Amino acid sequence: MSAAAVTCPFCGSAEVELVSAWGGQLITSQLRCRGCNTHFEALRADFDSLGADSASTGGRSAGETGPPAESG
Repeated sequence: MSAAAVTCPFCGSAEVELVSAWGGQLITSQLRCRGCNTHFEALRADFDSLGADSASTGGRSAGETGPPAESG
């Protein structure tokens, strides 16, 4: 994730730094605003629409229903 592409949701400043690549959820990163010194989370850039769809469906395609197939 490029911290330069994110702005602070509290003050709107573009002066943010990446604190941790992982936030409270799998799809978020932790950032800190240098303008107002507030920590916040933002969606990770590597969860594009394809990755987010796969994560939300448990690895199944959008048309599949039911539990995942058992392996082995």
